[in-house]
Amino acid sequence: MQQFVAYDISAGATHSSVLFPIPLPPNPVGAVHGIVATSPKLDFESGKHLISVTAQGPDGRQSRKSVCTTWVTIP
Repeated sequence: MQQFVAYDISAGATHSSVLFPIPLPPNPVGAVHGIVATSPKLDFESGKHLISVTAQGPDGRQSRKSVCTTWVTIP
């Protein structure tokens, strides 16, 4: 695994927008819990947004965007 990638998939996985990469902690070995990242300031429209995080391998391939998601509401 190389990194994680955060997306806005509100318009569907095929019309997703890359939000930001999430780096791995230094020297990860095995399963690592508690990975935390802070996004850069992002300009979102008000309303509900479906956020996804994928795992990206060294070859650039990523896990499915539908596997790890959460809804957020922007006032």
